[in-house]
Amino acid sequence: DNGNIVKSNTFVKNLASVLNINPSRIRVVNIVPGNRRRLKNGQRILTDDELGVDFEISSIDPCEDIVCVHGDCNAAGECDCNSGYAGSTCNVTFVNCSLPQSNCTGPTFAPTLVPAPSPTTPPTLNPSMLPTFVPIPHPTSQPTTTFAPSSKSQHPTTVPSLNPSPRPTLLPSLYPTSTPTIQSVSLDNFAELISVATTLISSASDGSLDTGYSVTDATIALPDDDCGVAGGDSTTCDDACGVINGDNSTCADTCGVPNGDGTSCIDTSAGFYTCDHAETNGIMNERQAILIRGVSMLGLYSLSFNGETTADISVYSSPETILEALTALRTVGSLTVNSNLTVAATGSGLSAIDIFVEFDRETGTFPYHYGKQPLIEVDTNSTLGDITYSEVSRVCEGTYRTGYTFEEQQVSVSNMTHDNSTTFKLMYNATGEYKGVYGITDDIPVTA
Repeated sequence: DNGNIVKSNTFVKNLASVLNINPSRIRVVNIVPGNRRRLKNGQRILTDDELGVDFEISSIDPCEDIVCVHGDCNAAGECDCNSGYAGSTCNVTFVNCSLPQSNCTGPTFAPTLVPAPSPTTPPTLNPSMLPTFVPIPHPTSQPTTTFAPSSKSQHPTTVPSLNPSPRPTLLPSLYPTSTPTIQSVSLDNFAELISVATTLISSASDGSLDTGYSVTDATIALPDDDCGVAGGDSTTCDDACGVINGDNSTCADTCGVPNGDGTSCIDTSAGFYTCDHAETNGIMNERQAILIRGVSMLGLYSLSFNGETTADISVYSSPETILEALTALRTVGSLTVNSNLTVAATGSGLSAIDIFVEFDRETGTFPYHYGKQPLIEVDTNSTLGDITYSEVSRVCEGTYRTGYTFEEQQVSVSNMTHDNSTTFKLMYNATGEYKGVYGITDDIPVTA
């Protein structure tokens, strides 16, 4: 009927008032006369004293920003002007003719003194009739209102019985129809539509659903969320990254593990991760793994060992460059370094930096790295980018010769305040094959 029922039908107007929505959002799609048997003069006969009303509510309000000064906004978001008025907002009046279709020739127009804002073009979304509120018949003498979600939902809700209104002579029997095809709506529209349905259920439950007719039964088909769940919150189909209907790729690490640290695909069963003692003397070299993960890492980082720090190292540095930076430190002797670099999926920067360091010994290169070594430290400065993970682990703990016990000495320093000294040094005289060789430390703070 091109929306004319919205203007003339009390049921639609009252329903819109209860739900606090524009009547143009309500579309009556079917009216079915009811055939109910009841006792009359001692016999059961068919009576036509009720109707089944099938109506739908659009998720989009085409009249939300439309002002019709002398008229009503229709379902298309346009103004239907009252008699004697014209214009896009019905703010133009006919001077000599009461209606545009009169026999007057060349009518003139004069604007009224009522200002109106320029109409806003409504959204171009398909007004797909969300959701369908479908009345169903109830054969019992005590009318009840049952609100059931669409066929996709398994949780119907039964609400208390409603007392029939004494005023109406027409009782709508609510007939079920198939669940409508729900078009995708935005989150705001979807939430608003669910709110409308909640209001409808609540008002029917507490008896405040005043439509001008007695409502005996009702079935509500809620719109599907993005996961296809009627009235859902669009979270049941989230992937591990929180993406609706996602494939877990947006938060996957370099190993393909969602929210992982990029280390699960490192083979720790062989190679660098295999710790073996030397067969001749039982010595085992210390091995440490440096793993850095991030998003498009660029720029520089540095490494520290036993109190000294390297110069800045580029993320693209080769194993040879990393080795050169580490062996430049006085606290580092002979090392073996390998590394793996993984280019970020974006093509810019790196997503993974793996550095494998083995502390070995080369005659004449001091210090000799016997036994357990301090852990290397990583300084990922602000130029490196978004760092998601950084760890240094001891893969193999260094050991000395089998059965050998290191000597431990305790040094006490006292009475250093008389000359305001703030530092001291230690000297060690070697014995055995290195007898006659001694070493002196750098200045050591007294507070060390």
